[in-house]
Amino acid sequence: MNKRLVWPWLLFALLWVVLPVVFDSSLSHNLLSQIGIAIIVCLSYNILLGQGGMLSFGHAVYSGMGSFLAIHTLNLISAGSWFLPVSLVPLVGGITALTVALLLGWVSTQKAATPFAMITLGVGELVWAMSLMFPGFFGGEGGISGNRVTGSRPLGISLGPQIELYVLIAVYALVCTWLMHALTRTPLGRMLNAVRDNPERVSFVGYDPRMVRYIAFCIAAFFAGIAGGLAALHFEIVTSEVVSAHRSGAYLLFVFLGGAGLFLGPILGAVLMVVAGVLMSEWTQAWLLYLGLIFVLMVMFVPGGLAGLVVQHLALWRQGLMRTLWRPYLGVCVVALPAGTGIAVLIEMLYHLQLNATLSPELKMGPWVFNTQSLSTWAGVCLWVLLGSVAFALTWRPFRRAWGQAQSDLALGLQSRSARPTQRSLTPEAPQAPTLTPVMQGRATDRIALTLTSVTKRFGPTEIIRGVDLQVREGERVALIGPNGAGKSTLFNLISGRLAPSSGQITLGNHDVTGLRPQHIHRLGLARSFQITHIFHRMSVFENLRCSVMWNLGHGYAFWRDIEGLQDARDRAEQLLHDVRLEHRRNELAMNLTYAEQRALELGITLGGGSPVILLDEPTAGMSRAETAYMIELIRRLSEGKTLIMVEHDMDVVFGLADRVAVLVYGQVIAFDTPARVKADPAVRTAYLGEEAHGDPKC
Repeated sequence: MNKRLVWPWLLFALLWVVLPVVFDSSLSHNLLSQIGIAIIVCLSYNILLGQGGMLSFGHAVYSGMGSFLAIHTLNLISAGSWFLPVSLVPLVGGITALTVALLLGWVSTQKAATPFAMITLGVGELVWAMSLMFPGFFGGEGGISGNRVTGSRPLGISLGPQIELYVLIAVYALVCTWLMHALTRTPLGRMLNAVRDNPERVSFVGYDPRMVRYIAFCIAAFFAGIAGGLAALHFEIVTSEVVSAHRSGAYLLFVFLGGAGLFLGPILGAVLMVVAGVLMSEWTQAWLLYLGLIFVLMVMFVPGGLAGLVVQHLALWRQGLMRTLWRPYLGVCVVALPAGTGIAVLIEMLYHLQLNATLSPELKMGPWVFNTQSLSTWAGVCLWVLLGSVAFALTWRPFRRAWGQAQSDLALGLQSRSARPTQRSLTPEAPQAPTLTPVMQGRATDRIALTLTSVTKRFGPTEIIRGVDLQVREGERVALIGPNGAGKSTLFNLISGRLAPSSGQITLGNHDVTGLRPQHIHRLGLARSFQITHIFHRMSVFENLRCSVMWNLGHGYAFWRDIEGLQDARDRAEQLLHDVRLEHRRNELAMNLTYAEQRALELGITLGGGSPVILLDEPTAGMSRAETAYMIELIRRLSEGKTLIMVEHDMDVVFGLADRVAVLVYGQVIAFDTPARVKADPAVRTAYLGEEAHGDPKC
């Protein structure tokens, strides 16, 4: 294993050993145990939110069901009905949650984005309502209690003392954390990230986005169930609150505060969850209000959470840019501390006035005493808050300018590091675009690669595609042209499975693909690009290309194999990286590429699976002449031996690349012949260019 990966895990394990020694009270062990449970459940929720982009409002269903089955199992062990070591009870919770997720997850993951969130909210409310309707299983309002000091005692361990339970929870937390981190380094983990970024693109590289979401959902539920089982052992009582929307909301809140985009984030969020729920609630009655304010401020100013903030500062520190920020930071902190204290005093006075005024009008906060019934006290605190807010606003503006400048300098520094002069640039060095010469004829064979027979598409009463008949030979390059609104993209969508035809038949080789979903058509040998660039924006260039090759190499939904050990996928992705000339941008996030580089990357993704039939939807749209010339040379070189069908408006590109040209007008193919004959066809000139058009057609 890479040493860079080993050291963090050794440090993480060391913390679990050292912390209970340093903080040796029973209360400390109790808090550390709760943190261990919270780490497991927050990391399991992050499989959905951070890695898969699935906003769930019902994750507590799975941790809660794990708790209920664990407490029932514990009682069966106490009654002598089951002979199972108590240390394995959390696994019962995990298996139970997995079983529930196999059923409910199939329903939930049929949709994505907002519909998915609404389904999980509905499922959560349904299970919570059931917990009150079936007291025999859920225990009613009082819940179900148990005793963990029961059953066999291997090595004399009874789990009675808190330190013994802590050791069990620490072992589970360490193992589960390692397993969930390992999941991120598997083919399933990478495709889960791809589904988060662009689920439609995932389906066009052979994967079913719904299946990716479903498997990940079940894995997340399994680990949540383990956390629920540990919680049952820890508290020895389970109530209906564990499946409530409040509990699910807490998971969402603290995972977001910790930072859902990074693996460290949910761990930080778990610590915050225990501190807020146990310690802050003891310090103040207004802790939920403070928590809400912190959440709003984090959403507004630190959307990456605490972990994202840490990563940003580490990047600035490595580039030597923190020295430009320490003065603005100091100014903001010096002002923010008294301003924040004033706001806290105001909130505490309001709470005291509403809740505790009958006991005493005086509020004690540290060494200070505030009379909540004195107008002068209220006036002084309000003035304190007002002056602090004004001072904060005055220091915040220069800080934002300094922060923005530091981020710009950081981006420029990283860009200069990635731009290596020894690497080839995306576009040719020559300032003039080379002339596009017609391709040599005769590459096509007599075998038919794609057949469209009387294909029609209607949207309501409107007929967009009208009985299209088309045959494309293997190895042939066909350009599909026509005026805007002719139905070119719609025809591509029908061929690739994005839309189902209203009537007619589409045959890919010997396979009838009419109405099949995109991933099934891709597996039969067809890939496509899009008019609007479809890539995985939050993944690196290399990972984009590796995701495009994994299905065709047979790696599927594997969640038990390390992706770095898949040498065939790595080699193929490296070759694609070389072919599209993006080696110097290998580890750059795709969102940071230029438009031309993103188009080249999408071409690499389209060709990555090795499909024999390729559809390219306006591959040169929005490019300069030099970029267009380069892109066409790239297409010509990389599509050699493949069947290519391309929608294009640039006639120089069309007549320089295509073997045959199909002209689509008002949803009908009015001509399908060689470029020279299509140029001279009177019907094409009349329908496409107008009756008075003369000379070579241009768009």
